[in-house]
Amino acid sequence: MRRQKAFTLIELLVVLSMRSSGTAQLTQDADRLIAHLESARVLARTQGTPLRWRSVEKGFVIEPAFLSASNAQAIPWLSVNTQSITPSIFLSSEPLIGSQEITLTDDANNQVRMRIKTDGLGPFIRQ
Repeated sequence: MRRQKAFTLIELLVVLSMRSSGTAQLTQDADRLIAHLESARVLARTQGTPLRWRSVEKGFVIEPAFLSASNAQAIPWLSVNTQSITPSIFLSSEPLIGSQEITLTDDANNQVRMRIKTDGLGPFIRQ
């Protein structure tokens, strides 16, 4: 009996569906994070207080930038597999901030990554 060297169609479809579901979940978390970041940016400007976004174990926190200990409640990721590679970013109270970037990854499949970034002038976007 000859040994088969190629993948079957079923195997390929399973891999593709797993990858696309991870991408869909990561996209939802990225879009939600963008909404939170834009709201925090407006809040930082209106209150005149810089804010810090930081990654925590199963989500993220948006808190005043220069507090060493904050009681801010963590906002959980929608997917249990979403993780942030970026530890933290700062949102200035000024209208222009430096360029910022957050990289999200699917913990179940590290090949699936998504970047959320701003040039400092425009809004955060997903790439």
